[in-house]
Amino acid sequence: MAINQDNGQHYKPLFGTRKLADLVDFPRQHEIYPPLSEHEEELFADDVRANGLRERIDIVGPNAAGINPNTILDGHRRAAALARIGEAMAPIRILQDFKETDWPTLLISFIGINTNRRHLSTLGKARCFSTIYLGDKSLHDLPPNEEHELVSFLTGPLEMGLKNARRYVRLLRCPIELQQAVEAGEVGMAMAQQVALLSEEEHLEIAEAIQGGEKAKDVVLRCAGKATKAVRQKGKAIDGFVKLLQKANAEFQGLSIPKAAGRPTAGEPAVLHETRRLVDEILRAFETNEKKFMATVEKALAALPKKPKR
Repeated sequence: MAINQDNGQHYKPLFGTRKLADLVDFPRQHEIYPPLSEHEEELFADDVRANGLRERIDIVGPNAAGINPNTILDGHRRAAALARIGEAMAPIRILQDFKETDWPTLLISFIGINTNRRHLSTLGKARCFSTIYLGDKSLHDLPPNEEHELVSFLTGPLEMGLKNARRYVRLLRCPIELQQAVEAGEVGMAMAQQVALLSEEEHLEIAEAIQGGEKAKDVVLRCAGKATKAVRQKGKAIDGFVKLLQKANAEFQGLSIPKAAGRPTAGEPAVLHETRRLVDEILRAFETNEKKFMATVEKALAALPKKPKR
């Protein structure tokens, strides 16, 4: 018997069957939980053929999130196995817990159920907990200050420090096909991170190449040159940072600037927002060498014109 997510009431699920063709994958299922290898899925289908399903497929049922009631909450592999062996119907359990549940809460329920059931890699866990944090946002569109907050958030569930958590966030920028290659041991984390800062268009090219049959390692090696060029843009970031500091020095003469909040506030000077963005850009460029980063900042500060004595 399950518990309603909103008010703690108990609701008994309903049982029945559904046509497999009527069942719908949970939104972002394949993004959060990529399919296993063809060999593993075939072995699972053989087991289902020989022994049948050990558990029914859970579907969301009536909900306030606005998604199809036939959406699978738990049992995507079971549904795929039934389809693979030629079955047309599936035994289901229709949950009654989400009648008043909104989308963010339903998403957290979905991730919680499947995270507990799966033997996830650390990268898989990072993918899940990042989805909880981001909701419908894309990591690629996340402002620098919020990305830092995401890194801080992940240190808890992943049980690691900021430096390692940031590495996993960088990997999450890579196409899911490349993430799967990392999880399968075909590509090392350090190698995959070389292409993490490429554009979304270039990531799409990487995904298509891997889907087309090219080895993930070969794709990364081929694209690493572009990534190196992207990292070399750090010099431009430093130049821009110095210019903005000079501009800030001129604009903020005699002005008391409060400590920057975690999120931009109304009325905060635009130049301060831009400076923070460039600081983050330099941080990314020199992430593996903090001393070099600090030396760069000190050099930038030294380039500022001296404030005239009054």
